[in-house]
Amino acid sequence: MNERNLFMKINPISILSTILLVGLFSCAAYNYSVSNRNVAYIYQSGKSTLNPEFLVYHISDTSSSLFFKINANELTFIAAKETAEEISKIKIHYQIISSLDSYELIDSASTILLINKANISEIFISYIPLTIPDKSKYNIEIVTTDLLRNEKKHSFLTIDKLNKFSRQNFLLKLNNEVYFKNHLIEGEKFSINCTRNHFENIYISYFSKTFPHPYPPFSIINPKSFSFVADSVWTIPNQDYFSFELKYNGMYHFRIDSTKKDGITLFNYDEYFPEFKTANKMIDPLIFITSKKEMKQLLEFGNPKLAIDSFWLKKSGNINRAKQLISVYYSRAKYSNIYFSSYQEGWKTDRGMIYSIFGEPSTIYKSNKNERWIYGNSNSDYSLDFTFNKVQNTFSENDYVLIRNDIYKNSWYKAIETWRDGRIYSIGK
Repeated sequence: MNERNLFMKINPISILSTILLVGLFSCAAYNYSVSNRNVAYIYQSGKSTLNPEFLVYHISDTSSSLFFKINANELTFIAAKETAEEISKIKIHYQIISSLDSYELIDSASTILLINKANISEIFISYIPLTIPDKSKYNIEIVTTDLLRNEKKHSFLTIDKLNKFSRQNFLLKLNNEVYFKNHLIEGEKFSINCTRNHFENIYISYFSKTFPHPYPPFSIINPKSFSFVADSVWTIPNQDYFSFELKYNGMYHFRIDSTKKDGITLFNYDEYFPEFKTANKMIDPLIFITSKKEMKQLLEFGNPKLAIDSFWLKKSGNINRAKQLISVYYSRAKYSNIYFSSYQEGWKTDRGMIYSIFGEPSTIYKSNKNERWIYGNSNSDYSLDFTFNKVQNTFSENDYVLIRNDIYKNSWYKAIETWRDGRIYSIGK
């Protein structure tokens, strides 16, 4: 499938007439590496109303696309003087670099979009062609700017041109539109396009395994390694239109070569993921701030909603404070799901645990190998420093493990006791 045909399947012609694309390519030096910058903004929830989504798809060995999705209700529109039509002006700038630790710039460009509100639906999806050298891995930093209010959003992606069977060689579509997430719910049927159309079968492995919550940051117990043994495996012949549905909670891994482990992995966590909309689901994240006895009582309580309400009311002492605690605690758990989900829900990961209990870090240094989170600064009474190492994982590019240390024990218990005393815990920035 060529790039032009792919574009036509995504955007109706009525939308094309409302967009002005201007490529401004630059060979300017990338004067400092990403790993030396504070990128704490990437995990700051609610700081920006602009939340675009991006993915890279390799159409062929020589052609790739950076797809993007923007919600119309997040944009600023003003009436054009000539036509009185409401127009939004968005700039998307990207820089492809050899790694987050490098100063080497591979390519950069800016694209300006003029979007007519009358001619778009709630969601606007399009793409930017990319020229990327083959047989290597790169990083891309993307800055999306609403030019009418000068609001920016930074995004980072890894580009894999080394592995011809990786996630970026598959394009997921839901309701005939490009789908950017890796999780769906029961009843949603999707189709998968693949760069390599000449293959005989699609091999599907289903895993129903659930994973435990992480150990505390001071734990001397190393997380147990686990073997991904599929609960069921089946094969579907290749066809022009491949449609599928994730009927059960768990993980689904799709491959086009039975001798390779790599492919695209999709998840059905639960109906309301990433949010916590049922009392049963709200009990689970309390594992971090409850005793074993308390958690057992919560799980065995006949009415889960009453159990949750009673727990928070007992800790806070009054309804208003209980509502505030609930709002902050589950907001952190929700954004943990958005930012950190891998082969398990984000709140169950090491980064999700730290984010839920301590909140947003004031400083983050991100490299190809790890993320370093720092809480507090020179004006704080004390600061905390966590390092999460990136793990090579067939099923997720978002798997990080905390380097645990006994020095975290006092800080952890102080944070837990603060929550249990009915107060929101955060370290001054």
